[in-house]
This record gives sequence, C-alpha cells and structure tokens, in this order.
Amino acid sequence: VQAGTANYNVSFLGASNSVGGQTTFLNQGKLILGNEATDSITFTGGVIATAPSRREVSGTVSVSGAGGIDFSREGTGTYFMHNATLGGTGTGQGTGAIKLGYAELASNVSLTLGTGTASGLTTGALMGSLSDTSSVTIDIDGDVTVQVIRADAVTISKGDNITFTNGVLANTLDISGVTDINTDSTTGVTFGGRTLVLSDNTDTGTGLTVGSGAYDIAFFGSGSRIRGGAVTFNNTGSLTFGAETFDSITFGNSVDASGVSGVNLEGTLTVQGGRTNEVYTTVNNRQRLQSYD
Repeated sequence: VQAGTANYNVSFLGASNSVGGQTTFLNQGKLILGNEATDSITFTGGVIATAPSRREVSGTVSVSGAGGIDFSREGTGTYFMHNATLGGTGTGQGTGAIKLGYAELASNVSLTLGTGTASGLTTGALMGSLSDTSSVTIDIDGDVTVQVIRADAVTISKGDNITFTNGVLANTLDISGVTDINTDSTTGVTFGGRTLVLSDNTDTGTGLTVGSGAYDIAFFGSGSRIRGGAVTFNNTGSLTFGAETFDSITFGNSVDASGVSGVNLEGTLTVQGGRTNEVYTTVNNRQRLQSYD
C-alpha cells in the first residue's frame, strides 16, 4: 500500500486491522493508528511513515517477517495517546529496525518499544512525565540509541549495545536482559549525558536496579545523580564513571560494585550514604583501590 502525496489525514481505527505488503504513507497531514489501547494494526511488510506532519498511535502497531517501523522524520513527532506497543506480538514478528524521531507520551501512557525481535532501535527524544505513571520499556534484539528520555519509569528488558546520547530523567531505571546479541564481544549500557534517577525525591525507595549479566555500564556527563535505595551493580563487565575531569555523579545511598570486572573513574564520584565497596581510580594506566569503607 502506498498513500499519495498531499496534505490530507489518514486514520486506521478499530480493534483489528491488517495491511499486506510494505506500506508507505506519503500524505503530509496526520496519520492516526488506533484510538484505544486495545486497537491493533499489522503491516505485514513493514511501515514507513516519515511524510506525515504528525503521527498519533494507540494500541499495537506490528509488522512481520523482515519488516520494520520507520516514524523518523525530523521536525515532526509521534504522539502516543494511549498505551502502545511498536513491534507486534505473536508468531512472525518483524525483525526489522524501529526508528522514531521525537516522540511524546500522553499522561499515564505505557510505551513498549519492540517485543524482543526487532533488530535495532533509534529514537530522538522520548518525552513522558515524572509526575504521572508514564513508562517506557525497551525490548530489542540488537543495538539501541536513544537521544534523550524522560518518564516516570524506564525499563531495559532486552538489548545489546544501548546508548542514551544526551540524558535520562526518570524516577526509576531498571536495567536487565542486556546480552551480546550480535556476538561481537561488546555489550553494555552507556549514559552519554546527564543521568537523573530521582526515586520520587527519596533516598530510600526504588531508583536504579541493575540486573546480572556480562555487560559494561558507563556514566558520562556532569551533574548526574542517582537517588533511591542502595545500588548494587550486578553486571560482571566493567563499570565506568566519567570520561573527563569535569564529569561527576552522585549516589544518594550506598553503592556495591564488588562484582564488576573493573572500575574506571575520571572526574568525581560521590557516595552520600552507607557502605561503598571497592571504589577505584586509574593511576599510570592501572587500577588502584581508592577507598573501601
């Protein structure tokens, strides 16, 4: 299916829709896919919707085979009006990549990106709210690049090399399911900008949760802060804090990094409560134990 070029709107509403072949929307008005969380539409050959000036999504948008989802036009946005999933469910799920530009979540919306089969994910800003129950779950069978994300809850349930380029702002951040899917001996989560995990402004509730696995974690940027209860880094790869002398991160509670393969520190690491296990700094290209209390 291919929609012609012109400034008109296209809507697919209802509980179940299916479109065969690859679908390309060239209309320059709005594209509306569903208007309830229970709606669904399947594009069996993938869907490209970079021409519409606005995309509104509710429910499930699925693809099959090698199909992907491309909503990535710069200067336009995708708006998730109700709970939504991109990637599909059931057999024959699409293995193509998911691409988003700017995306915004309405109040209390839960967004799931991928269902464990999409080969990659790239997004611009993903913007929810800290003051409601908006959430974003990433479930990708490959690499992930997110420009910046804001939501009450952010969950990584599957991925390989995951990069948050310009920042994370959330009350809770849950990292799990990170594995070397591409079998290239590199896997991990990189926070490239300021990371704020606020735990509803407490130092006792749930904040950062790190699941087990052989992957690296790196925090870069200045002014990062992790609040909530004690943080245990259960990954067995490396743990890096900072890439420049002006980088900084503060934990509001205790940190246990005794199980990682090595800790790299550049800049300032501050732990404000409890016990800190094995904090290292690099001296003459070697790891030196700086403190243990």
